[in-house]
Amino acid sequence: DLTTPEQIERLRAGELDAGLLRPPVSFPELTGKLVAESAQALALPAGHRLAKKRVLTWADFHREQLVLGHPRMQHGFYDAFLAACEQAGAKPVVAQYTNDIQTKLWLISAGFGLAPTVATMAETRRPGLVFRALPPGLPPVQTVLAWRRSDGSPILKHFCDGFVGVKRFSGGRR
Repeated sequence: DLTTPEQIERLRAGELDAGLLRPPVSFPELTGKLVAESAQALALPAGHRLAKKRVLTWADFHREQLVLGHPRMQHGFYDAFLAACEQAGAKPVVAQYTNDIQTKLWLISAGFGLAPTVATMAETRRPGLVFRALPPGLPPVQTVLAWRRSDGSPILKHFCDGFVGVKRFSGGRR
């Protein structure tokens, strides 16, 4: 239950054998492989005006309240979303930061705002929470299995070899 920056720090310190995290992993002592890609989706309260729209545009996010993961844990996750909003002239407002995804989803379902998230979160069933496809143009969210290059553990090798191929998840309405 560690953020990407925390996992990278602990991998580099030898306190963690492997981690599932978001790229980039730009330290030469670490290696990894892509294990999953997911589209992004919008999590929002069921009664929100955007929940009723069939197709969202980037301009729709102007002055919308956002519930985001704390900046120290986001590792660039929101950058593409915020850049697309800015390019469309939309200026969303960060209303709340959270330290974990479950708190973020609870705050959204309670009406505190909305947020981009991985499309796989649309499988979450929570009263008052809905997901919608975001406008096109965002890169997929990647999950990487990372470990230290120098770790010769046969258990670690067996564990890492067990992650084969890349699973791809697409977003959509729910």
